[in-house]
Amino acid sequence: MTLALGASRASRGRQRVAERAGLALIESVVLRITGRAADSVVAARRMSTLLDEAPPADLEEIADQIDGYRLQGALSLFRGGALSAARVAAERAGSSAFALSSGRPEALGAASVVGAVQAILGECRDADKTLARIDASDYPDTLRDGYVGSLSHLARGILALERNDPDAAERAVGLLRDHDNIEHGMLFTVLGALAWLWRGRPQIGLQLLDEREAVDRPRDRTSQEDRRALAAGRMLLHSALGEYGAARGALRAFERNDPVAGVLEASVLLLEQRPDLVVERLGRIRDLPGSRLQAAADLLVACAAQVAGDDGVTETAMRRFVALVAVHDVVSPFVLIPEEHRAALLVIAERVGADAATLARLRDLPAPFRATGTRVALTRRETEVLEKLSTNASQADIARALSVSTNTVKSQVRSLYRKLGASQRDEALRAAYLQGLLEGPAPRHDDPGRRPRTRGDETGVKSGCRPRLASGP
Repeated sequence: MTLALGASRASRGRQRVAERAGLALIESVVLRITGRAADSVVAARRMSTLLDEAPPADLEEIADQIDGYRLQGALSLFRGGALSAARVAAERAGSSAFALSSGRPEALGAASVVGAVQAILGECRDADKTLARIDASDYPDTLRDGYVGSLSHLARGILALERNDPDAAERAVGLLRDHDNIEHGMLFTVLGALAWLWRGRPQIGLQLLDEREAVDRPRDRTSQEDRRALAAGRMLLHSALGEYGAARGALRAFERNDPVAGVLEASVLLLEQRPDLVVERLGRIRDLPGSRLQAAADLLVACAAQVAGDDGVTETAMRRFVALVAVHDVVSPFVLIPEEHRAALLVIAERVGADAATLARLRDLPAPFRATGTRVALTRRETEVLEKLSTNASQADIARALSVSTNTVKSQVRSLYRKLGASQRDEALRAAYLQGLLEGPAPRHDDPGRRPRTRGDETGVKSGCRPRLASGP
């Protein structure tokens, strides 16, 4: 693969158009399947430009392969996160009912890409139509349930969660379980983990993600998009457990201005009961790609405004959400709303025009999140160490105060950081405040390392703040 990639780049300017398109194809595929999906997008776009702009005569020698080229380009764009461009490329390869009637594998692959993009973006009605076209076609199961049709099963799993059917989502994941080398494996694993969130057992979902990451890491197969999907799954599962520090830690995998990260962070802020910051955080997002993300943002704004007592903003945001449901049938973002606030939002949804069927679907969705959260469970010794950390004592000082060795304190600190999803003291203390494990004001959101100062306390933490012993799981 290294030789193919080098040859493609070295001879790029000396070949005919058809050969340059072929070399761009090689470059895109090699980069994609070796975990460099973001880089493969550049080569895929270059190939598409060559195919679009070249005179037909210059492409005559590859005329019967062009649809295959376009499909591979669509897959590279999909794996690189360029979902809208991937859909266009797949449609150019042929995803219509007429194309599927030809029985060409490329048409099945292209329709699967289109269906997956539609499902991910929240265009659920369109995804249903695309999958119906695939179902009406005459392809053998070896193609439908193998690599060529794999993304259609990803789409089916996503739609199954929309229908509140985690068992159907798990079946969609299970069809690809024996394909260890499939490049979409991480996406299927995240889908399976979310099915456990729907079932109310987020711990199992986190275990699935850990196992998948352990398999992919040695192969260097984890692309940036895989890492984003993995981070989103981890963030939701940790939030369901009330582990907000770990949830925030997962968000570090995203770039600063990523709109997905913005919506996910806003959901954590809502769980932390900070409605003003929810609206502020979402207001900084310039573009929300897709109906699913827009529906989630509208719901979070509506809930935050309702908590803050701003009925006008709540009604406006719920009206937008209800309109999105009517057009795209996307309801699953309602899962993000804490159980405590759902009844009030459903009343407003009915007032702004949601029909009985939609209201019933919203009521039936699981409620894995609580605004009060589930506190991390600490041992008594971890609680003592946390109290000392809040006074800015060194590990040696803590060891002397507790009459234990420094190594014992180091072990307890590592355990604390792991439970709180932190990598340093400031992060751990902030997470502990937000979990309710420390009494007193939490550090400001816009400056995670900053802690409130009081007279005579140069550490920046109010003296006398004592940890609370956590109860529950």
